Amino acid sequence: MAPRLRAGQDEYLDPVQAIHEDAAGRVWVGSLGSLYLRPSGCRSSDCWRVVGRRGDVQASVRVFHEQADGTLWMGMRGRGLLRFRGGRFDTLSVADGLPSGQIRAIYEDPRGVLWIGTEDAGLVRLDPRGTSDLRAMPLTTMRAADGLFDDGIHQILPDDDGRLWMNTNHGVFWVEREALEAFTRGDVSRVRSVSYTERDGMRSREGNGGMQPAGMRDTEGRLWFPTQDGVAVFDPTEMTLDTPPPGVLIEQLMAGTERYPRRAGAALVELRADTRDFEIEYTAPSFVDPANLRFAYRLDGFDENWVEVGARRTAFYTNVPPGTYTFWVRVQNASGDWSEPSAPLTVTVAPFFYETIWFLALCLVGLGLTLAGGYRARVRHLKQREVDLGAVVAERTEALRAEKEKTEAQATKLLELDAAKSRFFANVSHEFRTPLTLTLGPLEDLRAGAYGVQSPGSIRQLDLALRNSRRLLRLVGQLLDVARIEAGAVRLNLQRGDLGAYVRTLSQPFVAAAERNRVRFTIDVPPTPVWVLLDVDQLDKVVANLLSNALKFTPAGGAITLTVSRDGTNALVAVRDTGSGIAPETRAHLFERFFQGEKSEMQPGTGIGLALAKDLAELHGGTLDVESEVGEPDGGPSGSVFTLRLPLADPPGGLSGDGEAAEAARVVTHVAAPPDLQGDVSEARPDDPDEPSGDDRTTVLVVDDNADIRAYLRSHLEREGRYRVAEAEDGEDALAAVRRRLPDLVVSDVMMPRLDGFGLLAALRANPETDFVPVVLLTARAEAEDRLAGLGLGADDYVTKPFDAHELTQRVDNLIAMRRRLRERYSGAPDEPPVSTDAPSHGSRLGTADQAFVDAVEAVVADHLSDETFDVGALAEAVAQSRSTLHRRLSDLVGEAPSAYLRRRRLERGADLLRQRAGTVSEVAYAVGFKSVSHFSSSFGRHFGQTPTVWAEPHAAAAQTGETDGRAPRAAE
Repeated sequence: MAPRLRAGQDEYLDPVQAIHEDAAGRVWVGSLGSLYLRPSGCRSSDCWRVVGRRGDVQASVRVFHEQADGTLWMGMRGRGLLRFRGGRFDTLSVADGLPSGQIRAIYEDPRGVLWIGTEDAGLVRLDPRGTSDLRAMPLTTMRAADGLFDDGIHQILPDDDGRLWMNTNHGVFWVEREALEAFTRGDVSRVRSVSYTERDGMRSREGNGGMQPAGMRDTEGRLWFPTQDGVAVFDPTEMTLDTPPPGVLIEQLMAGTERYPRRAGAALVELRADTRDFEIEYTAPSFVDPANLRFAYRLDGFDENWVEVGARRTAFYTNVPPGTYTFWVRVQNASGDWSEPSAPLTVTVAPFFYETIWFLALCLVGLGLTLAGGYRARVRHLKQREVDLGAVVAERTEALRAEKEKTEAQATKLLELDAAKSRFFANVSHEFRTPLTLTLGPLEDLRAGAYGVQSPGSIRQLDLALRNSRRLLRLVGQLLDVARIEAGAVRLNLQRGDLGAYVRTLSQPFVAAAERNRVRFTIDVPPTPVWVLLDVDQLDKVVANLLSNALKFTPAGGAITLTVSRDGTNALVAVRDTGSGIAPETRAHLFERFFQGEKSEMQPGTGIGLALAKDLAELHGGTLDVESEVGEPDGGPSGSVFTLRLPLADPPGGLSGDGEAAEAARVVTHVAAPPDLQGDVSEARPDDPDEPSGDDRTTVLVVDDNADIRAYLRSHLEREGRYRVAEAEDGEDALAAVRRRLPDLVVSDVMMPRLDGFGLLAALRANPETDFVPVVLLTARAEAEDRLAGLGLGADDYVTKPFDAHELTQRVDNLIAMRRRLRERYSGAPDEPPVSTDAPSHGSRLGTADQAFVDAVEAVVADHLSDETFDVGALAEAVAQSRSTLHRRLSDLVGEAPSAYLRRRRLERGADLLRQRAGTVSEVAYAVGFKSVSHFSSSFGRHFGQTPTVWAEPHAAAAQTGETDGRAPRAAE
């Protein structure tokens, strides 16, 4: 009887499930909820201690097994397998690969392999050999689906023949251990179990799983297994399976509700056509271990292999096609021996009528007739279609012939129209040359002084007219060249020449233009002659056009490189610039006549220069190509390279390539503007009006990317000294000039690089410090929608090119005069009475930004007259202006500085309060924002010519008698 234990606060143990004394003399007790341990050498009940309680990993141990090396294995209820080794517990659970946490039995075979029986998941093979890592040990699971008799195993016992006997709730069975090892290795897919139940003499097949241990082996080798009705004892030496397999008997065939019993001598069953599903029952008469018999059957003509069905004694067949079949059965005894197939049964399934041979033959004949008829109909259809297609082809051929004649007539007409266009351009160009000659001649005479000495201003105007007249003459010449090339009338006068020297001389006139545009111009030619055959007059037009375009599209601070080099049998002239580049969709049409890219409005042109240059290059036997990179928004490289390629010619005397060896020693000439040069050199003057000076004239800012237009407007606006003129090349330069010195008016072109006129106008109107500046837009875009767009953005006027300079000057005068009238209206003349600021009134509104500005100032001042901390800085912040802008605008519009205007409004409000007898002088002084009564009195006396007290007395008396007219006193002269 186990001693009464005291463990912690527990007075009694839970129901004990297993007890084990290990090799070290320690006693382990596994109860339903706890694990107890009594150390070796101690026999007192006080020596017991709790190793694990409910909820701990070590709780609820119900089986122990100790190995020879002292390793103690414990099977737990629901927690898996527990190992105690070296004073440490390790757990193997379902999460680590165990099929179940309910462990009922542990057996170690002679080789050291552990066989673990689970309550609901079959048999587990765990091999602890070769590793101490519990989770790395090989683990294999075998279940009823793999051939075991049952998945619930209470106990595992070996016999002397290498078999493992197991107790379950459904009987006792054994399996050969080698068969289990073969299954582990994968040599077999199933194992064979031999079971014993009530049919074999057991009083009850249900093993007593609650009893521990659930089985034992005595000293004579017999196996004892507890059941629900006594103990079953097995002597393995008497359990032999040497009886031969019994014979097989086919009992009956069932098809639906019909039964076909097997009678003596009857080996044939005939089924109707609608009977395709049937069952065949068979058996093997045996009185020795009938439960361990296994069957296999085959239906010849339907099954390809034997069908093993275990102990089932019925064969099922569905959807069997018509035909004759033979059914065979064989049986296997507990020893694994199969009987020979016997007692065959022949089954015949009748076919439906459509499954018979004659029906199939009839169908084939019908199909053949149908195909033959279809073929004949198809042939007739194809013949008719061929006739119809012939008619359609003839009709289409006639239509194509007529269309061809029409197209040829149209092509002839187009050629005639093209020739007429060329003649028209040639004739018009010739007609232009005569008036241009009569224009250039007198202008040159006037410039040379043939009719008297001209003033400097007249000379500048004559230079402007001559420069643009010559440009018009060049354009007319290009039109004539295009017409001549189209007519094939251009004949080159080719001469041998040094291309390097020719290009160096031709490029000199562009040096000054590069300096004016603040562009670095580099000429790079080889030191030895580059001989080519060229027509000087015609090639001039090619190179000059390339250099002119490079200057036109290269911004200030950029660079242009003119390079002459050799490339095999060709000479190259390359013009490289650092402009904005040419888009790919534009490059595809760049050399087409009269084509203008997307920037044509900002850099106007006719679209014939590059087309003419390419034609002339091809007449010289060369080519003209372009490469370009469009600049990225983050400032990536951009620019274009135009390359003229001409065939090399033999040098004078027939010596070829004398200068090739000296190619490395190049002479590079740099012609560039100084890096600190600002503005256009031709227009620079010492008295730049954009710089601050003591001159108090009205300032007009002219914004245009064309220097001639700016000079022309400057000459008219500065005439008679009426305005000071500042200049800007584009919208961004104009914004910087406006911020540096607020102009009185801006005259701006619309189409400009970087920032156009619309963008400049929007930027000015979006800034409270510049929204009042009048803007006149000047552009060649005269469409109604363009005018509406400019006026919608807040433009004060819109003038289209070409324009009359006198008309533009008059419009500028009108806008300036309007500002002056507005200033006079709000200048606060001393002979006018003060007006109460409670309800400010300014008469008629002009509807301008200046009117809105004055109204805003008056409203803010009226709201803050009593605030003694409200000063000029607070006023500027309230109307969103800087102090300097507020001072300038208020002085221009009202005629007073902000401080004087604020002081005057406070004094006028004080006079009005005194007239109304609203309080004493001190109360009125504080009410209008003065901090000192004496300051208020002195300021009042300076403004009105008398002190507040003296002025208030007659007005108070007048108020009592009702004689006052409500007017304020005059300000002091």
